[in-house]
Amino acid sequence: MCDAVPDNNCMKLFAVMVLASVLLSSSGCEEPEVVQPEPKRADDRLTQSDVDSFLAIVESLPDQKLPSLPAVMLPAPQWSRNRTLPVNELVKEEEKALAVRKSIEWYIGHFPQSRFLKRALRREHLTIEQFVGLYLALGTTLSRGRLPADRDLDQILLRGKRAIGELLKDHRIFSSLPEEQAYFLHEQSGWLAVADRASRLKLVHPENLVLVKANESKLQAVLPAEFNRNPLHEFATILDDRGVPFQEPSGQETDDHITWSRDRALVGGADAAADEEIR
Repeated sequence: MCDAVPDNNCMKLFAVMVLASVLLSSSGCEEPEVVQPEPKRADDRLTQSDVDSFLAIVESLPDQKLPSLPAVMLPAPQWSRNRTLPVNELVKEEEKALAVRKSIEWYIGHFPQSRFLKRALRREHLTIEQFVGLYLALGTTLSRGRLPADRDLDQILLRGKRAIGELLKDHRIFSSLPEEQAYFLHEQSGWLAVADRASRLKLVHPENLVLVKANESKLQAVLPAEFNRNPLHEFATILDDRGVPFQEPSGQETDDHITWSRDRALVGGADAAADEEIR
């Protein structure tokens, strides 16, 4: 409409359009998109504010308690005796299942989200990702504080790696094994759970232990029982067994092959043995 020599009206219209365009383009920069922080993990340093927000949200839930949630500290594998996979394949199957549980996203997908929870999250300015991250970090830290001081996590992880490595070398069909061998392998498979728990516990930031200790009674009251006990107690059998399974040499399985020599025998029973000890 102003394709001729521009008059004053056209110039004014053009100026208004330019000004409007500038205002519109600049208005989008006035309120930048808010990027939420990443969820906290066990190796991140937590603060008292994190604990307070977590507890405030739990107190807003029905009965002031968390909903029923999937376990974090998983038990040893429970392989059925009729499993026809090789032992190493059963181990790989368990490793995949454990790896999935390392993800915060997996727990979010299994975390019941009620209207009470959503309202509390808005009030505390937290996302569900951040809340679940706090749940896992605080729970794991509380569990780490229950671990006896004489349990060396580095040593446990090393032993676990070796034991799992041996299981991965076993290509025998599990269902075909004799009962005693299946029992032994079932026991050794506990190292999968031990290594998973130890790797979680090792991540805990040292300062978080102090923070959780200061809030211990409140956290104990709201966190699941799995975090309130020694996380490796049920695996004492394999943790404290540093030997190897005993096996008789081939051809020496019966008492008939035990050799006896008079000059090496203790004659006279316990009293003679005691006298020999005194001498």
